[in-house]
Amino acid sequence: MTWAEIMNRARELAHSGTFTDDPRKADGTTYLVEDMDLVVKAFAGDIEEGRLGTYAEPAEFLDRHSIEWK
Repeated sequence: MTWAEIMNRARELAHSGTFTDDPRKADGTTYLVEDMDLVVKAFAGDIEEGRLGTYAEPAEFLDRHSIEWK
């Protein structure tokens, strides 16, 4: 997988509706994060290292990558 493919997949996962950095879009079913770019980078790192899918829930993913969330 090329870096461009990794980044495209990471963006898809990050913007799937589970995470947002816009407080107006946080509706109780999404995780309000400090910065969506951090989520994209975290997904890219996990894809590159083969760790994608090793988290039981999104909060565990965010905590593992030290991304602040509500």
